[in-house]
Amino acid sequence: MEYLPEEKLLKRIQKSEPFSLVLGAALTAEVDGKGIPGVDRVPDFVLDYIKDKDKDKDDEDDYYEHLGSKTSQEKYQASIQYISETYGQNSVNEIINAVVRSNMDEATGKSHIPQSVKGLAKLIDIGKVKTILTTNFDTLIEEELDNLGVPHNSISIVSDSTIPKNSNELPTIVHLHGKWSEGDTMHTESQLRNNREKIQS
Repeated sequence: MEYLPEEKLLKRIQKSEPFSLVLGAALTAEVDGKGIPGVDRVPDFVLDYIKDKDKDKDDEDDYYEHLGSKTSQEKYQASIQYISETYGQNSVNEIINAVVRSNMDEATGKSHIPQSVKGLAKLIDIGKVKTILTTNFDTLIEEELDNLGVPHNSISIVSDSTIPKNSNELPTIVHLHGKWSEGDTMHTESQLRNNREKIQS
């Protein structure tokens, strides 16, 4: 695969027809305190949740045993799995809400938007990007489009279903693992390994 220098990439984008993108966590990842905490920090949110709920510390001990010596990515998935099995899906949703809200300005209630997202939103605004498929559960792209006054569609898909066709020509963001503000999201190994034939087609 060839990686273009920034100047050439920008020229290529300027001359190109509208295109689609597939994006993951790196786009909205925390940089200099702005963005969504990465997989290495999610277990800290899980531990805070357990400490708040578990007064006798039995669950906290079980949690550490459950994580063992797993790698960062494995700890992320294992920590969410532990919460799901011990407390239920609603608790997973609460933790994901806490992760996303940690990026919000307490005074304004608005999210901090990383430069990467601002740059992408400008490409969407000038019509270069029509569809974004993302595994991110945050909605920073949509929030920046709102800041710019750019109408758009935002779709959350958790089950195996076809991506709905829109009745308009607006840019569309499709969250393949769900959206933090619309119910359940997908995180554990078993969830992510499920065959999703309708989406793949």
